[in-house]
Amino acid sequence: MWRIIKENIENGKITETYDYADGGNFFDENKIDSLEERKKRYSSIVGKGDTTPQKFVNSKQIKNYWIKGMWYFDKRQSEMKYRLLGIMPFGINLGDEEVGDVGYFWIWYPSIREILHKEMVYNDKNNANRISFDQLLISRRFNSYIYKEDNVYGNRAIGDYKKPGLQSILESERIKKEILDFEQDMWNR
Repeated sequence: MWRIIKENIENGKITETYDYADGGNFFDENKIDSLEERKKRYSSIVGKGDTTPQKFVNSKQIKNYWIKGMWYFDKRQSEMKYRLLGIMPFGINLGDEEVGDVGYFWIWYPSIREILHKEMVYNDKNNANRISFDQLLISRRFNSYIYKEDNVYGNRAIGDYKKPGLQSILESERIKKEILDFEQDMWNR
């Protein structure tokens, strides 16, 4: 997936990118407007002097993707639905190794759906049932855990009120169960 994102940023097809520091708020003031700035987010200068090339992150250096979405209840179909809002590549920081892994930038998902729909996911276990990256993400066919929730306490990370590790994982599972129970309760009314 990183190859697809990187190629389409460099050829100018992906332009809806936003600063990761603001937590994935897709406001105009957070938008990364220039192609040079987008490239700078996942590259660093190799060596010293002005003639050295930039080193770009490759697919092996992407650790995971952060996904921002919203669960909502569709009254017409009486079911919970998920809307994917943004995706952020998260990986190695090439600029300063002391900082550790970083998020590069958020991408407004509706702006890249068409691009991801044209690219197929490699599946070495079943090549007869091919799906696109868009289908994979929209149908949530990936392992994940919830790391942040917007509720009465604000938009806070689970790590802000639970210890990292088992307690955070259990809290993530509790939130998932709460979403599923909400839908189930709607059917029982």
